[in-house]
Amino acid sequence: MALETAPLIGFDRFPSDMECRCCASSLDRPGDYCLVCRSANADTAVIECDRERATVTSLFEETIVGERTITTSEETDERWVQTELRNFAGRIADEVRRKRPEEVYATGERSVINAVRSELRYPFYRIE
Repeated sequence: MALETAPLIGFDRFPSDMECRCCASSLDRPGDYCLVCRSANADTAVIECDRERATVTSLFEETIVGERTITTSEETDERWVQTELRNFAGRIADEVRRKRPEEVYATGERSVINAVRSELRYPFYRIE
């Protein structure tokens, strides 16, 4: 299963002024669900997680339509570690929810993946 990338537009691989594929309404971020015509612009989300950085890639019919990186700073104080991890997972989950995908694939750090999985209601698959 080879993935095709979206065509380059200028120097920006994924322009922020993406339009809905059905009604041509402007979307805030590439791959977002269109609230005007209620159509999905991404059918799959792929999450690559590290402890301090996660990348959410949006796919539509095996073509990459958007990518967003979320970062955090790992807490050293023991009493804030769980709070920081929960907040980081929440930010990742928010990015996935914007897409309303049919399924989510995740790879990387288990603690982050488990925290994100608990935040989402979509079919969630761990991949290597």
